[in-house]
Amino acid sequence: MLKLRKSGTLLPQRRDPDEWLEGFIESRSRWAGERLVRVPEFRQIHASVVAPPDALLYDFAVTRLGGEGITVRGIERLESRGTVAAVLQEWRVDLQRVVPPGGHYGPPLGVIRPSVGPGSDTHKP
Repeated sequence: MLKLRKSGTLLPQRRDPDEWLEGFIESRSRWAGERLVRVPEFRQIHASVVAPPDALLYDFAVTRLGGEGITVRGIERLESRGTVAAVLQEWRVDLQRVVPPGGHYGPPLGVIRPSVGPGSDTHKP
């Protein structure tokens, strides 16, 4: 993941490869005032599961989807010396397939199938 803005200001397109962060993005529910909203949370790859996220976005939207990955735009909360601000933030996310230790994948653990709920053509009790 690469943050494309700092304090709301767009950063240069060409950046040092060391600025990329490797990790996971999960969608979670959080309270924003009196509303329960979904927010993507980013955690670095070796972070503890109980640690707070390294970054999160409120009111997010996927603005670009392509071969090079996705771009997500949303509102980032900034806090400094008792002041809280909301600024525009964008993340560039490149999707990678992680090869597990041993260097190969085993057999699939599950099968993807169409919806087979009651009332569907493929539902057989």
